[in-house]
Amino acid sequence: MRPKLLIPLDASSASREAALKAIRYAGRHHMDVVGHFIAPPFRYRSLVNLVKSGHFRREKYAKAMIDAAEEHFSGLEAASKSARVRFSGVFSYSNNVVDEVVLSARKFLCGMIYVDAGEVGYFRLRKQGNIARKISARCEIPVLVRHAATDDAGAPPARIAGATD
Repeated sequence: MRPKLLIPLDASSASREAALKAIRYAGRHHMDVVGHFIAPPFRYRSLVNLVKSGHFRREKYAKAMIDAAEEHFSGLEAASKSARVRFSGVFSYSNNVVDEVVLSARKFLCGMIYVDAGEVGYFRLRKQGNIARKISARCEIPVLVRHAATDDAGAPPARIAGATD
């Protein structure tokens, strides 16, 4: 049985790019991939935010989140086939991303959790780093944090202990 790599996903394009990098990593290391799309539960918002988002009803919000997950999964399945990696997708609603990731990693017997710190910014790096630390504190499964920050001159990313592509 091949080891599994868990990739937490959301509806952002940055999440999709991180997942593609994780699939390439999994292909190089002969791992299967579990993509877990975690959507926040529906909340009633202020009228201004409702008009901007267009999510007036719970059903419309649920459909939008499921459509976003299916769009992510179809693109990742294609990338997985080309990398010769088995991909399975999971969808859930949760306010607590850390606990949801830990539960999913245990449920699907994943050997590693992949967190991408993104390509910009101190604040994004801190946020993802905190998530990775919280996941590590709640379970024994290793967390791979990929750091890809570059400076304005386009210098290559600095290698941080334990980080890899």
